[in-house]
Amino acid sequence: MAKVIFVDDDEFLLEGLSLSLRKAPFDFYTVSTTAKALEHLEKAEFDIIVSDIHLTGVNGLDFLEECRLRWPDTIRIILSGQIDTASSIKAINEIQVFKILTKPCPPKTLLACLTDALGEYQLVLGRRDLMNIAINHLQGVSNDKKHNDNNTSPHSSDTDKTEPFCGLSQQQIQELSTREKEVLERLLLGYRTPRIAALLHISPHTVRNHLKSIFNKLGVHSQQELIELATCHTYITKNNPY
Repeated sequence: MAKVIFVDDDEFLLEGLSLSLRKAPFDFYTVSTTAKALEHLEKAEFDIIVSDIHLTGVNGLDFLEECRLRWPDTIRIILSGQIDTASSIKAINEIQVFKILTKPCPPKTLLACLTDALGEYQLVLGRRDLMNIAINHLQGVSNDKKHNDNNTSPHSSDTDKTEPFCGLSQQQIQELSTREKEVLERLLLGYRTPRIAALLHISPHTVRNHLKSIFNKLGVHSQQELIELATCHTYITKNNPY
């Protein structure tokens, strides 16, 4: 059963949510502080986080941003009495919240939102699985290259042959630098430029430069085109053993 955690310092609201959603097909947790929420999130995997942004002594947006960085796949929803335009823009563009709901929110509306969010979460996990397979292939190509380099035989005439990485060849992949492969792997996992930069301890500008180099070397023109090539390989691998 999908797990949902509600974070709000209004105890009456949390009690009302528990009663109104008790028959819903979700496993609900309600907490009144972000500290308690983090304890739960560290112990178990949650599908959805629903949080107010006006919490006692805490900025709810900062909490959701921490959740995005630590658990990027978990869907984030805001349920708040009021939210200004600047906060809305930050929530959507930077924290990548799935939806912003305003209080009071009818149970039917909230339940519909949670159902949609769960569908999005399952899509995220599906994309992650596809990208992991693509990354494993990418890393396997690199390992094969090292193996071939260490076991070259003057009688082996097939060492120059390459296996396709969907629309890409091993030779193209081998042209990528180590850092470019690191950027590519994280892009295929669904991370955006700021997150890739943080993970690799480089600037977003440097990430964009690496992506431009990858595009030039692999003959693609956009991140979407690159991702489509990766998922195309995944499809062939899973459905055509030959």
